[in-house]
Amino acid sequence: MPKETKYTPERVEKIRKALSEGNTIRYACKLANIGEKTYQKWKAAKPEFAAMEKAAVAEYEEWLANSMVKD
Repeated sequence: MPKETKYTPERVEKIRKALSEGNTIRYACKLANIGEKTYQKWKAAKPEFAAMEKAAVAEYEEWLANSMVKD
C-alpha cells in the first residue's frame, strides 16, 4: 500500500497564507502540521513549492514596504 503524502493543496495554502502574512517558516509548519525538515524537503524537491514560498515572502515584503511609505 502506498504511503500517504502530507503534501496537499490545503497544507500548501496554509503555508502560503502564513508566509504572506509575515510569519516564520516554523510557525507556518506548525499551522500546516508538518515538520521543518518536511518543509525543506518539499522546497528542494518541488519547484512549485519553492516558487510559492518565494512569491509569498515577496507579497509580505511588498505589503511591508507599502505600509512604511508615508503620504
